[in-house]
Amino acid sequence: MRGPCSDANLPGLVSVARMRIDPPAASVPAGFTRDGLPVGLQIVGRHLDDRLVLKASRAFERARPWEHHRPSLMEELGL
Repeated sequence: MRGPCSDANLPGLVSVARMRIDPPAASVPAGFTRDGLPVGLQIVGRHLDDRLVLKASRAFERARPWEHHRPSLMEELGL
């Protein structure tokens, strides 16, 4: 199927819809790929439910601590 609602356009449509309703959201570090690239997790909540988004973000960070992990590129550069 082609057109504005095709699978290829789905990520863009989701982004546009999310921007229109402006829900609370947070992006938290989620680890690294095999190539050492950083990966993030986006947590999106219901309208005006900022507290739940922050609680979920905190819970994820506690379950998956990352502050001592650095991308392999940082080590290669001596940083």
